[in-house]
Amino acid sequence: MKNSIFLFISFLCAMPAMAQHIGFEQKDYRAIGVYDRWEDSPFRDGRLEGHTAITTNPDRRGNTSDKVVAFRRSHLASNIYGVRIDLAKPFALTPQGKVVHVLVNRPQGGRVMLVGLGKRHDRVGQTADVEQFWVYSTTDVPHGQWADAVFPIKSANGVDIHSLVLVPDAESTHTLAADWIAYVDDILVDDSSEPRISLNSAKGAAAEAAAAQQTTASVTAASRNGTVVAADGQTLNNFLAEKNKALVVKVLPAPGFGCKGLRVRFGHKLAGPQKVGGQQMWQEAYIGDKQFNNGQCVIPAEYIVGEVEIEGDFISVK
Repeated sequence: MKNSIFLFISFLCAMPAMAQHIGFEQKDYRAIGVYDRWEDSPFRDGRLEGHTAITTNPDRRGNTSDKVVAFRRSHLASNIYGVRIDLAKPFALTPQGKVVHVLVNRPQGGRVMLVGLGKRHDRVGQTADVEQFWVYSTTDVPHGQWADAVFPIKSANGVDIHSLVLVPDAESTHTLAADWIAYVDDILVDDSSEPRISLNSAKGAAAEAAAAQQTTASVTAASRNGTVVAADGQTLNNFLAEKNKALVVKVLPAPGFGCKGLRVRFGHKLAGPQKVGGQQMWQEAYIGDKQFNNGQCVIPAEYIVGEVEIEGDFISVK
């Protein structure tokens, strides 16, 4: 009997985690609002009220849902400003990781980001709205159509996520002349990194053509408490760099932070497993700050292949 119980428990542990889905057709969430990382934001102290609402789907091509979330992207907010969905049921992060999918439809905007708010088990008294992760979409999110933004996330054990924040335009608002409306729908937390919508945009075709020619690599940088840009200041968001040619980047810590080094992942299908069928898909390397020179770092030529993700290891220097 004990052996049977043990085998049954082992079977349950081996089963994949149940996917979590929020469709907005009914109230399968706890609350909806806005979130701005900027501490002095007028949306944090009550001077301004953020605008979100459940509304009729304005574009049923690629997404047949009746109801979606409308979010007003404000020029008075920071770059990390988005629609906040408080979850009816929090989920736990693990070192093995999960993948969050969010359908997004927006008329304009730059990089798309997901922020996870929650708390750690070992932080007594920590509130449930502390940033536990933030990550850019690994898939292209074009304008004027529904697209599946895909976010691979992971952490050490002992972290629960209570809210998700979808940022449809994680760029500076200095050049934003007017507000605009983005739509969000169909959030899915599972283990698959494959997008749920196939895109046939001109941009996607151009990227495929470039990949086929194998003369360029696509470079993206994503960091917390600082940024990494090209030597000339260009944003690294699917930045096309010459393949197998060293790339010089500039490291820009946020006030009160320094940079210990850069993590560089390079290859193909970076959000997926490192090996598929015995084939190496991607590799990862760490470049320490001893190799920095006046705030700049040279990414070796052998790392500039396929897709390249650069993450700054920024730490507090207070």
